[in-house]
Amino acid sequence: MKFEMKFDFTAGEDFLRNTAMSEFGNPAAKTLFEQEEIEVETFKNALRIGKRADGKDYFISLKEIHRQVLVGKTRCGKTFNMRRMSDLFYHSGYAVIHLCDLFNEMITSNQPLQTKFQRFLPKGEFPVGVPVKVYRPAIFKDLPQGNIKYQLGWGDLTEADIMIFCGIDGRAVEAQTAILQNFPKATGLIHFINLIKNEKIRAQTKNRIITKLQFLIDYEFIGDKWNADIIEDMEQGNVVVIHLEGYKKWEKSSPYLYQLPVINILRRIAEARKTGKLSKRTVIFIDEAAKMIPKRKEGELKEEILDNVDMTAKLGIFMIFASQLEDGIPDSILDQSRYLWFPYSINSVDAVNLLARKQHYDFHPAYKRDLLRQLLDLKPTPDGRLPWVIIDDTKKTVWKVFPYPPLSNHKESL
Repeated sequence: MKFEMKFDFTAGEDFLRNTAMSEFGNPAAKTLFEQEEIEVETFKNALRIGKRADGKDYFISLKEIHRQVLVGKTRCGKTFNMRRMSDLFYHSGYAVIHLCDLFNEMITSNQPLQTKFQRFLPKGEFPVGVPVKVYRPAIFKDLPQGNIKYQLGWGDLTEADIMIFCGIDGRAVEAQTAILQNFPKATGLIHFINLIKNEKIRAQTKNRIITKLQFLIDYEFIGDKWNADIIEDMEQGNVVVIHLEGYKKWEKSSPYLYQLPVINILRRIAEARKTGKLSKRTVIFIDEAAKMIPKRKEGELKEEILDNVDMTAKLGIFMIFASQLEDGIPDSILDQSRYLWFPYSINSVDAVNLLARKQHYDFHPAYKRDLLRQLLDLKPTPDGRLPWVIIDDTKKTVWKVFPYPPLSNHKESL
């Protein structure tokens, strides 16, 4: 059966009907995607996100692996919405990880949703916490309550990581050769430093490498004291969170100190999915994506993150990105994203620019007018609900949606 896909910037098409849900302990839905004639048996195939402008529920399809992007400034509700999706993914049997928690927000998900938000839950859903493990890289000297200190092991690193640490590129042939020759022989960081000390290379090159590596020891970045099997945590049903609050201390001088743990975990997830160690379908949340993969900066770290993002797509892993800035998301990620979320507070010019970068849309004379009309209509309700516009790039629909709250406790901004 063949269908013609069209944009509807005013009301969208009615894709969903006959929605029902059992009590949350065993969530189920009888939802029919009319155009595709696909029956969604359980919430493993769809997430109920919120209420549309026409009063019906809005669902995000999980039938195909996809990317999502949420764009909006602080306090617009990005984390609120990501937490709801995280909860729904978790209760549908997915392995869930949040790679960039910059404010120690996700730890509160181990408690049920606050009473004041519970009246906004849809029928059949009940407040419930989830098991959360929050890891705090050891380079951050503070350890908030409930966090677990974490450091990479020597076996987690590659030759490329060492060269990034030392600020060595392809032009530094002498230093590069010393690292490549000695890395496979080393049993640990201290052993590797001793091997470099015995290398017959220029003293300036040698000292530069040793100084950089000693820095990693001083800040406990690498070691065997606080290693963790994050993959096993995910497989056993824990929502894993990497807490990076305080990253700004390293943002200009040494961004790899907070970026490399993210890269490393992406690598390990990809490998675990290949080998079957991580058997569950997986979703990765990256908040403040512009800090990990800035659009306007190039470099090996960014390239590796993007390569790993591409790899996860091939392995059937959902990825959801959030950014404060319209231009904070690299084009390659935006291009792969099926769902785009715009908050009530977004600048309409930013929204139009973001869509234009996707280059998948059939631009017509009324395009900007229709989109702006939707955005201008976004206003918080008297009871405090915040509307979003969600665009589905596959079905070519645009809906105004009032998202439902998460099932777990949402940490509110002070």
